[in-house]
Amino acid sequence: MTTDQLQQFIQAGESLDLEFKGEERAPLNDRAIFEQAVCFANSEGGTLLIGVEDDRRITGARPRHGNTTEPAKLQAAIFNNTEPRINSRVSVISINGLSVIAVEVDSYPEICATKSGTALRRVMAADGPQCVPFYPHEHVSRRVNLGLLDYTAQSPSDARWEDLDSLAFERTRQTITALRGDAALLSLSDIELAQALHQGIMPLGCSPEWWPKVNWCVWVLPPDGSTIRSREVPNEQTGRFFQLYKRAYTRRL
Repeated sequence: MTTDQLQQFIQAGESLDLEFKGEERAPLNDRAIFEQAVCFANSEGGTLLIGVEDDRRITGARPRHGNTTEPAKLQAAIFNNTEPRINSRVSVISINGLSVIAVEVDSYPEICATKSGTALRRVMAADGPQCVPFYPHEHVSRRVNLGLLDYTAQSPSDARWEDLDSLAFERTRQTITALRGDAALLSLSDIELAQALHQGIMPLGCSPEWWPKVNWCVWVLPPDGSTIRSREVPNEQTGRFFQLYKRAYTRRL
């Protein structure tokens, strides 16, 4: 990072991808740096500036390795104290005779934590950007956003064949007809149609008491999603899918 880039960052102020940590009153411990790296990695990436106060005053970073700060050593410390191991870019910039340590972290394709098990994520709170605990039940949304999990391929808890709307199968047949799909599908029973479209976990010859997957539930339930219980829609991705499906369904019919 150059001096000009540093000054631009400081002038812009803290944001979701920029954090200031001053050491005017007390030195910043290594644990706080590891946690900030994890926080950025679990979000969209970001830059930590050590030696800059929250009010944008440059007070200087304290040496971390004797009388100096060695970027390679700080990089190694972050790498060795995070899981999966986070690569960072560390630089020390001198401005007006004071040193500022810049730690740059990219967004990671996996959910990260410190070696001690602390997982954080970056959010915009009422009093500004901050790092908050990243709880296990929130990991689904992150994994979906990263493309690591297809939520629609999961089996909703306690979903059964009886939960599905038989009229929606008729709408499916209407859609097949309107879009000139395979006419052979029109003569199939509801269960056979589900099998043919490969939308549920239903081996051939099994009982109709099967576990439909989320993508099948979305398709055969009413477009407004009125019978979907909230716990079956744990993330904003699925909620948006319902809205898109409702609009598309309305246009087609």
